[in-house]
Amino acid sequence: MKIIKILLTIVSVLYPFAIVYFADFSGIIVAFLAILWVVRYYFAKEKFALFIGLFFVAVLFVSSFKFIYPVIISAGLFFVFLFSLKTTPMITKIALFKDPNLSEEGKKYTRNLTKIWIGFFAFNAFVSLALGFLSDKSLWAIYCGVISYLLIGTLFFGEILYRRFVLKI
Repeated sequence: MKIIKILLTIVSVLYPFAIVYFADFSGIIVAFLAILWVVRYYFAKEKFALFIGLFFVAVLFVSSFKFIYPVIISAGLFFVFLFSLKTTPMITKIALFKDPNLSEEGKKYTRNLTKIWIGFFAFNAFVSLALGFLSDKSLWAIYCGVISYLLIGTLFFGEILYRRFVLKI
């Protein structure tokens, strides 16, 4: 299962460039992703994995869907984080792994941080979708394959620095 996750990560990161700059091979790339996601579903029984696998099967028949993949991933994370606010916010769950005795102040902080991630995922889905409609798909590939990951890293590491040096926790 670990190899499937590693392959999915690598192929997903390269996906925007592969389908834009190696369009002749996009069918192979899409089929490979469909297989990987279905295999992940088979082993992990994650409904989302099955949905993504079937999505890639649909992409094989409707090629314009291929630009929706980053939107689906961001929208999926948006909903996972959003619905987690009803119970234990996603970032709180992660923080509780590190510190099972997380303070109420920490829980409030992680709830707010979850809301920031929700906003980011909404923004990322919108930008990915909007750029997918442009005729110049290289802008879409650059955003989805580089800029969005830089933004994720900036938010992730920026929060760590903020917590360490500003909040001093």
